[in-house]
Amino acid sequence: MATILSDRPGTNPTVRSTDIFELVTRQYADVVQDDLLEPYFTFGPDHLDWQAHIGSVADYWQHVILLAPDYDIDVLEGHRHLHDHRAFTPELFDRWLQIFIDTVDGGWSGPKATLAMKRATGMSRAMANRYLGHGMWKPTGAER
Repeated sequence: MATILSDRPGTNPTVRSTDIFELVTRQYADVVQDDLLEPYFTFGPDHLDWQAHIGSVADYWQHVILLAPDYDIDVLEGHRHLHDHRAFTPELFDRWLQIFIDTVDGGWSGPKATLAMKRATGMSRAMANRYLGHGMWKPTGAER
C-alpha cells in the first residue's frame, strides 16, 4: 500500500503526482464499469478522450491534495452538461463517493489520503447542493 504523507515514523513524507494519477486511473477504471455512473461517460457521438480526462482530473486532485497552483477550472459548473443530459441523483453521488473512498482505502494511507477523502466528500456535497438543491443529499455512512 502506498503511503500519502503518512504520519508514521520512518516513512517518506512525499506525495508524488504519480500517486494522484494512479488514484484517478484506478477510480475511473471502476467508474466506467459501474451501471449507474458509466452512462455519464458514454453518451453522445464523440468518444471521451480518456487520457485527457484522467489528466485533467489528476490535475484537479493535485491542486486539492497537494495545493498545486494554477488550476482555474470550475469543477462544479464543468459537470452541468452531464446533469442537463441525465439529471444527477442522490444515488449517483453515493456511488461516486463510495468508489472514490474505496479506491483511496485500497491503495493509500496517511494524512493526505484522509484529506483526499474529506475533500471528495465536500466536493460531492457542493455539487449535490448545486444540482439537487441545498440539503437534498448527505453522504451515507460515516462522515469523513
